[in-house]
Amino acid sequence: MLTIQNLLVEDATLPPALPYMTPYTVSGQASGSSPTFSPLDLPGLQLWLRGDLGITIATGVSVWADQSGSGNNVVQASGSLQPAYNTVTINGQLCVVGNGTNQYLQSGSSAFNTGALTVLFVAQQTVGGSTHVPLSFQISGHNIWGCVFNGAASNFLIDSLVLPTGTTDAFSEFIEVLGNFNLGDYWPGPVAEVIVYKRALVATELATLHAYLSARYAIPLI
Repeated sequence: MLTIQNLLVEDATLPPALPYMTPYTVSGQASGSSPTFSPLDLPGLQLWLRGDLGITIATGVSVWADQSGSGNNVVQASGSLQPAYNTVTINGQLCVVGNGTNQYLQSGSSAFNTGALTVLFVAQQTVGGSTHVPLSFQISGHNIWGCVFNGAASNFLIDSLVLPTGTTDAFSEFIEVLGNFNLGDYWPGPVAEVIVYKRALVATELATLHAYLSARYAIPLI
């Protein structure tokens, strides 16, 4: 999972489902396959991790290479803290898999410390307990998680459903993948894809990204 220091959901009440903005179909492709859209098609991409790209294995995953062109690889030098690879998949797609105990990957980049950000990631929590995630609630199954921070306030998203404005704290500090949120919470389960933009995406851009991830991982949108 991608965790952002001090990103917390304070209200676990979900609002009624919002209508999906723009249908996204891919002619001639099998169910669950990726559309031709790439996250690189939208400006401002700062980090892009995908489970079938840029993996270096030592004891576990020691490097997950950034595909955005920004060089923001996430790494773990200690073999005992390196997450597993492809022991669990999300709808057949390759994943980096955390044990929920002590494994994580980290980026030391200062690019994420200030200003607007948009984060989307595909993951599954395989062990219960809200302490494993930066949320006050948990949702079972495969999900597309996200947050949009405009520099002052945040919206949290689950499978394109937008939680009310103001339910999240601001981004700060640094980005970590698969946990160590607040230096002690670790993600238990697979992470298939992580996408971060150094700006707040508009609704139409978010709709395109959600459609891309929904098609690739066969995750229904709310």
